[in-house]
Amino acid sequence: MRVLHKADPQSKGSVENLVSYVKQNYLSSRLDQPAQRLIAGIADWCRRKNTKDLNKATHRLPMQQFLEEEQPALRPNLPSAYGGLAMLTGPVSIDKNRIITYKTNGYSVPPAYRFKAVYYRIASGVMSVFSDEQGTLLIRQHQVAPPEVKYKTFIHPDDMRMPSLKWMKVKDTLLRRYPSPNMLHFLNGVCKENPHYREPQLSAILAWLDKQQPESVFLDSVLTRCCETFSYKVSQFQAIYSGLQKECSIHDELYADDGMQPSFITMPNGVGVQVRGSDAYQDLFQKKVQQTAMGGV
Repeated sequence: MRVLHKADPQSKGSVENLVSYVKQNYLSSRLDQPAQRLIAGIADWCRRKNTKDLNKATHRLPMQQFLEEEQPALRPNLPSAYGGLAMLTGPVSIDKNRIITYKTNGYSVPPAYRFKAVYYRIASGVMSVFSDEQGTLLIRQHQVAPPEVKYKTFIHPDDMRMPSLKWMKVKDTLLRRYPSPNMLHFLNGVCKENPHYREPQLSAILAWLDKQQPESVFLDSVLTRCCETFSYKVSQFQAIYSGLQKECSIHDELYADDGMQPSFITMPNGVGVQVRGSDAYQDLFQKKVQQTAMGGV
């Protein structure tokens, strides 16, 4: 064994010579042996060389020279503070997603630090995130992913966004303000079809109904049509609502033109059919054409 002494560059050569000696004398004659056998036998080989053979340069046993001169120069290894004194990396700007990217992987920070600058340090496989450059306020710690893990995002449990429950209040308001046999079915469909936009969809439906103030019978017919056609978006709801309004207005105009209620007959299968004169719809069409022409003029 050789020791590099402080301020003694000449001792470097002896260490290099020792490495070369091991390669030429031990490894060169055992290249046909497996690595495990080489590792197991090198300790006995070093013991024989250090205690039985004289060094040709010093004419002394290497072990004797080590015990008398080199061992007293050895000192125990001091604990290193390098990990605690390592420089911080940063500042790192945090966007709306609250993610720090390190070796293709993302690591979350608390929501309070969105659109702010933070600093981080990697030590012993742990990412420590700080809010200041001095590293005095620790805000989050993550275990660094293994090298084989790439392009993944790790969210700390405390950084996960809790789902909003505002939509439940809007749903209760709709059920209380506009009671209808099909209202609950319709609202459940809206929530299931729009899991990420429940509150905006329900709020838009509530605002539309507050503006229109429909009758219970008409509203139930609209909701029935929505459920039958699986129309669970506010735009589809408004389209069906407006379409049924126009249908009702056409029926009212037909009643006014006839001057009496239409008659109904029952078919053999039990279905009721509305009966009108053959010219009723033709007259209504001509009336609409005249109104359109007058509006254009």
